[in-house]
This record gives sequence, structure tokens and C-alpha cells, in this order.
Amino acid sequence: GLNRFFRIGPDYFNEAAYKEFDYVMDSAARHGTRVIIHFSDNWEYYGGAKVYAQWAGHENKNMLWTDPKANEYYRQTIKKFITRKNTVNGKLYRDDPAIFAWDLMNEPRNENDPTGEVLNKWIEETADYIKSLDPNHMVTTGSEGYYLGEDGTHYSGSDFIGGHKPKSIDFCTYHIYPTYEHNSYAFSTVKWLLDRWISDAHNKVGKPVVMEEYGIASNNPAYPKAKWINDMTGYFFEKGGNGVNYWFFIDPSYTYGDGFEVNPTETEYMNVFIKHANRINKNGY
Repeated sequence: GLNRFFRIGPDYFNEAAYKEFDYVMDSAARHGTRVIIHFSDNWEYYGGAKVYAQWAGHENKNMLWTDPKANEYYRQTIKKFITRKNTVNGKLYRDDPAIFAWDLMNEPRNENDPTGEVLNKWIEETADYIKSLDPNHMVTTGSEGYYLGEDGTHYSGSDFIGGHKPKSIDFCTYHIYPTYEHNSYAFSTVKWLLDRWISDAHNKVGKPVVMEEYGIASNNPAYPKAKWINDMTGYFFEKGGNGVNYWFFIDPSYTYGDGFEVNPTETEYMNVFIKHANRINKNGY
């Protein structure tokens, strides 16, 4: 239905979708859950960056990073969320403690600029804009955690170090999926990557780091799922990482899945998350 879409064309904000999200935010508050909200997606599952570029007259989604009109549309979406008053509980979103952080975009990439400089500039300016509307919440990038190579470029146009340096970015993020066929990481490789992200976030950027997405595929004998979730989560916190978001938890009645999902009836997975949550809570997080 239409309520999948918060915005339909540049001039129509879908109030029914926002009202459903109001309910989600109120439920989060009632259940002691905090939410990271991202404003759009680099990918086109629900529209994404390409739609903003198209509204401004461009076919290439990477025009979003530089085109003033596309950015004007994007900032309208940002402002709509941040200044909204929740119709269920009356809270202003910018004042709502159930919001943990704002996320600029899910997995932003600019393949037109492999140096990462254009995306870094967009991150800084957009994060500053969010802070101008809402100084109460943290802001992060939604970054996948790519590094520029020795030649100073990366095909994604994304730069883990430079993209997280702006003062309006409060913590670093990365996404890791060891079981993808194009990855097929050994655990030693995962440890090396986690070491690097944690060390560089803390020492080169000087900010906390969140393993914002990580997932293990089901039914892959090379990757026993519960063990890998346990070992990745445990190693991350042992090395000083600051927070994790597993991709993804679902309601048992939910029929969609990409193989990474877990649901609360699957006790072998839930016990892993409960164990690590208890350990972190005991440590005063």
C-alpha cells in the first residue's frame, strides 16, 4: 500500500505513513527501545537517493550530493521528521528521548567521485543542517565503513575516516556481512576488520563506533549462525566497540526475510543477544 511511502512526489507528504510511524515511536518509548531514524536510502527499495535526483531533473542518483534543488527536497524530508509532533503522544520528534540518533542515509555512496571528498562535504553540510534544527540528538552517517585505498580513492566514493570527521557527526558506523559470497570472510578476517574500524574510530577520528549492521546468513554450514553472532558481538565489545545493531529482528508472523533475520521465538539466537545485553548493562552502558 501507499503507507510504505512517506513522500509521494516532491509535493505530497503521506500523513498516513507518518501517523503509523508515530505509533512505532510511541511503542518504542513504552517498551524502552531507542531508534535510529534514517531519512532515505542509497538503494532503491523504497525510492531512495535516485528519486530526489529525479525530482530535480537528473537521472544519476549521485546528483543528489551536489545539486541544490535535490538537496532542497532532501532537507524538506529531514525537516518534516525533526519538527513533527507525534500524534499519539504529543512529543516533538526533536525532543523525543526514544530517538537515539538521526542517520543521514542508509549506505550513502557516490560512485562519480572515488576520492570521497564530495560525499564528505555533503555529510558535513547535511549533518550541520540537522543540528541546526535539533541540537538534542546525535547524528551519524549510515556509512558501510569503506576505506580509501593507497591511491586515495575507493569505487564507492565513501571514506570511513573523512566522512566521520565533521563535528556534527557524533559516532562512526560500518556494516559487515561475512557470509556474502563476495566476502566469505574467515573469522580471522572479521577480527582484523573490527580491530581496524574500532581503532581508527577511536584514535584517528576520536569518536565512538557502532557496528550499525551485521548479519549472518541462515542455513550456511560454514557459518554456524548462533556461534558467529556470539563471537562477532563478543569480540567487538572486548575490543572496546561502543554499540551494535543486528540486521535484523522480525516478528514471528512477518513473512519477509533475506536469510539474516532472527525472531524472538528462536531461542538459540535470542540467548546470545540477551547474554551480551546483560554484560553491557552490567558494565553501565
